[in-house]
Amino acid sequence: MEKSVNFEQFINRHFKISIAFFAIGLFFGIVYSLNLLGFIIDSETLNPVNMRAIHISLMLYGFVPLMLSYLPFLLINKEAGISNEGLKFLNLYTLIWYIFLVFMVMSLLLGKNRGLAFYDFAYELNFLLAFAGLFYILALYKFIKLYKVLPHKNLPLWIKVCLRVVTIAPFTL
Repeated sequence: MEKSVNFEQFINRHFKISIAFFAIGLFFGIVYSLNLLGFIIDSETLNPVNMRAIHISLMLYGFVPLMLSYLPFLLINKEAGISNEGLKFLNLYTLIWYIFLVFMVMSLLLGKNRGLAFYDFAYELNFLLAFAGLFYILALYKFIKLYKVLPHKNLPLWIKVCLRVVTIAPFTL
């Protein structure tokens, strides 16, 4: 039971941190909307192009995708328990994702964008996403291994699919 409590604390802590990124994204969206309504903010940093890029990027890479990425772990935790080693990898994945979000916001705020409709942050930041993805794959693999220790239980189809994705993903990265 204590292990499940640790997982619940992990989710609660990162939910609160992710909500902060969501709030930042909303703030920049409101600033951009005010600019569209004619309330011009005379600032090189808070210009409409930067505000739009930050808002869209935080909505696409912030709260929602990060929380959705925890879904397989929540399902596995419910059915098979928790892997402490997997939780460590999941924590590393999340921390690297936060570092990516901070660098993305700072680079976009300082005007480093590519002029795209979305996915507008500096291309070099993709390295952080790929690096975070490796820890995600390791965490998912450690959690999926919990199913093999359960006696006489057939693996659910979604677990079989996840296991294959975890096996193939490093080669596609």
